[in-house]
Amino acid sequence: MKQYQPSSLRVEIDNALSQIDFSVEIDGSRKPLVEELIDATVLVGGKRMRPHLCLLFGAYIGVDPMELLDCAKSIEFVHSASLAHDDVIDEAKLRRSKKTLNEKTSNIHAVLAGDLLLTRATRGILKYQNNALLEDLSDTLDDLVTGEWLQLESRYRSDLSMKNIERIAYLKTGSVMRWCCLAPLRLFAADEVTIDLSLEWSRLIGLVFQAVDDCLDFEESSGKRFAQDYLEGQLNQVTHTLLQNNPSMRGEFEKHFGKNEPVFPWTAMELSQAMDEVRGVVAGRLSLANECLDAIDRHAQSRGWQTNPEARQELNVLMQALEKRTV
Repeated sequence: MKQYQPSSLRVEIDNALSQIDFSVEIDGSRKPLVEELIDATVLVGGKRMRPHLCLLFGAYIGVDPMELLDCAKSIEFVHSASLAHDDVIDEAKLRRSKKTLNEKTSNIHAVLAGDLLLTRATRGILKYQNNALLEDLSDTLDDLVTGEWLQLESRYRSDLSMKNIERIAYLKTGSVMRWCCLAPLRLFAADEVTIDLSLEWSRLIGLVFQAVDDCLDFEESSGKRFAQDYLEGQLNQVTHTLLQNNPSMRGEFEKHFGKNEPVFPWTAMELSQAMDEVRGVVAGRLSLANECLDAIDRHAQSRGWQTNPEARQELNVLMQALEKRTV
C-alpha cells in the first residue's frame, strides 16, 4: 500500500497551528497558579481538531490560514472552557488519563477557569471588528449552555427520543463545528447559499462526531470506562437503539440505569447490532456531508470562484478520520 504523503496545504496548516500560543496569559495581578493549572489540564494535549477545522475550511473557500489564527485559538478556548464546566457537572476526576482541573483544585476554581477562557475567547475575536463573528460566537455559547442544560435534565431518563438525543448532540458538539466554518465564511463575506450549505455540512459533521463518540463508549480503545454514559444515567444513541431493538430489556435496563452498577441487560450480539446500526447512520450522514461539499464546489463555479481542491481532499481525509477514530 502506498504511504499517504501529507499535502503541502496540510504542512501549511500545521505550521500555522504551531504559531498559535494556546496557553493562557495572566497579568501580574493574578496568581500564576491559575494559568499553570489551566494550561496543565483542559488546554494540554488534545488533537486541536477544532482549530484545524477552522483553518482547513478557511483554506477550502479561499481564506489564508494566517488570517484565522485568532479565530482558531478562540474556538479552542471555548471548547476547553466547556470541558472545564462539563467536568464539574459530571463530577469527573480524570480527563485524557490526567486529573481534571476540578479534581486538582475545586469546583469553584474550575468554573472560574472556564469563565476566564470564555472571556479570552471573546477578546480574541474583537480584533477582527466583525459584528457577525461576535454574534456567531455568542450563538455558539448560547447553544453550548442550552445543550448542557438539556443534557442535565435528560439524565436518568430512558424514554428520550432519538430526536432529543440528536438535538443535544448538535447543541453541544455541532454548534462548535458550525462556528469553525462560520468564522472563515464571515471573513470571506460568503453568499447565503454557500453559508447554508456549509452550515448543513457542519451540522452533519457534529452529529457524526457525537455518534462515533457514543459508539466509543463501548470500546476499550477509547480509554473510558465501559458504558460510562449508561452507568451515569445518560441515554445515548447506542443505548437508545438497544432499547428500540429489544423492548423486553427495558425493565432490567431501568433497574440499573444510572446506578453506577456494571450490570448490563444486553448481550454482546445485541450491543454489536446496535453499534452497527449507529455506524450505519454515521456512514449515511458522511455521504450527505460529501454531497454538501459537492454542492459548494458547483455553486462556487457558478459564481465565478473556485474552492481549493487540495483543501477539499483534506476535508475528505478529516471526515474519514472522524468515522474511523478510536479515541
